[in-house]
Amino acid sequence: MVENYLLANAQRFSTDQLAILFAISYMTEGRAADWASHYINMHQTDGKFLPTNTWVEFKKLLEKSFDIRKAKEKAQTDFAVLKHKPGHLEEYILNFRMLAQQAGFILQGVENPTLSVDFLKGLHPMLRVKITQQKNPPTKLEEIIDNARSFDQLHYQSIQWKDRITGWTPRPAPHTTFMPCSTFTP
Repeated sequence: MVENYLLANAQRFSTDQLAILFAISYMTEGRAADWASHYINMHQTDGKFLPTNTWVEFKKLLEKSFDIRKAKEKAQTDFAVLKHKPGHLEEYILNFRMLAQQAGFILQGVENPTLSVDFLKGLHPMLRVKITQQKNPPTKLEEIIDNARSFDQLHYQSIQWKDRITGWTPRPAPHTTFMPCSTFTP
């Protein structure tokens, strides 16, 4: 995001020093503020801020210091293996969106067209089939999510209805006493 701003305002940030100063000016809280303060202290001469790094070197230092690439790579890996577990649709949706954002697949609200395919891939097969086998299946991510919620809700309502008709109620597991092997004496 900073890169785009710097490119759009290249005349204002004509030197690496100005670009670095601009980036540091937004590092005002928590760990980022501590890092910026240390960086400034290390690059001050006679009270003047004179960074010796190029913009590219500064970015690499930031990425190394904050493990930005590692976090993004981990999010991409977790995203690739994310699966919906039955009964946990909202958790899957939340994790899907969060990991897509962290992995860089959603940029400033612009949806990557493959996200809907990725969402369906991780969705439980029962829901996936119901969504994709419709006469006019949805193609946009939000429409697919809405469909998944509707079908999931219908599925659990039908289970409740069936249980009421049959009179079935879950029984508690029988109580068993656990005795560690080391204390067992016949």
